Amino acid sequence: MTVLKRLCLTGAGAAVALAGVALVLNQATAEPLKTSAVMLASTETGGVTALSQPQASLPAASGSGQGKRPLEVLPPVQAPPRALPLPAAPAPLVRAPLPAAASARNSLVRGFPSNIVSFPDRTVPVFTAVSPGEGAVEFTAEGITPLTIDQALAHFQQSLFKTGFRSEAAQAGQGGAAINLVRGKDQITVSATSTGTGATRFSLLGRFHTSAGK
Repeated sequence: MTVLKRLCLTGAGAAVALAGVALVLNQATAEPLKTSAVMLASTETGGVTALSQPQASLPAASGSGQGKRPLEVLPPVQAPPRALPLPAAPAPLVRAPLPAAASARNSLVRGFPSNIVSFPDRTVPVFTAVSPGEGAVEFTAEGITPLTIDQALAHFQQSLFKTGFRSEAAQAGQGGAAINLVRGKDQITVSATSTGTGATRFSLLGRFHTSAGK
């Protein structure tokens, strides 16, 4: 082999060796740069992000024809309201045996429920009467009081309210006034008119039952 040929072969081997060294250096230089770029991006976003994880897809927009329709939210089921218990029937105001039928003028008749129906002070009785019936007693009375019409009616309202009566409107004659007092099945109607001398004449009609009820 000539000297020139040896030099050519030696030069070619040296070129191949240099090319391999350059390739190794290039790869070694590129890998730190890629790693540095990834670390820099992770530092700026506040944490390390896994690039290999798949991203969650957004739900399809309504009307686009893609994806499932959103579920309808139904109103909560409410329990039916419980019925309030009915109030107990008031206890009877009178009991058997009932008084015999009787009447009196200028005084209270025997058996009149004066412990429940009281007259205003300084009342002059005109007429009173009682009449028993089937499970009830009826009573009536007339009297004259120095009170005005409104004061006379207010007396019966206030005294009977304590026993559980409630007041209702009632039809009255011309120039007078009237109230209806109710307690369960029991009832009293009181009407009053002026006597023309500053006094009031009242009359009442009531019915009390021997059994509780409404």
